[in-house]
Amino acid sequence: MQMNLFDDNEIMNESELKKKKAREYTAKMIYRSSGEREKINTPLQNNNVNDAFKAFEHAFKTFGFSDNNYSFLSPISPKGTIKIRNDELEFEVTSKELFDTLLPLIYY
Repeated sequence: MQMNLFDDNEIMNESELKKKKAREYTAKMIYRSSGEREKINTPLQNNNVNDAFKAFEHAFKTFGFSDNNYSFLSPISPKGTIKIRNDELEFEVTSKELFDTLLPLIYY
């Protein structure tokens, strides 16, 4: 058994922390606002992570948003782009990466 002496946030540099927050925000936006929440939740309640991922991936490919802090666009592809507006930082993410980010955020 390995003990974690540091929180991941404590060892990340500023840019990594901003990207982490942007991934979390984007994953939650896709989950909450894409219209696919129930299609993601129902399989998860039945421990069917694969079907939940398929629903999330569909939302990922068809959903985009832009607000004062972040923007996200995925041109019907398994890769999307997150832009952090204030920092003019832009980076690519995959549907799997955001789904893996989302899971701990929605499991209490």
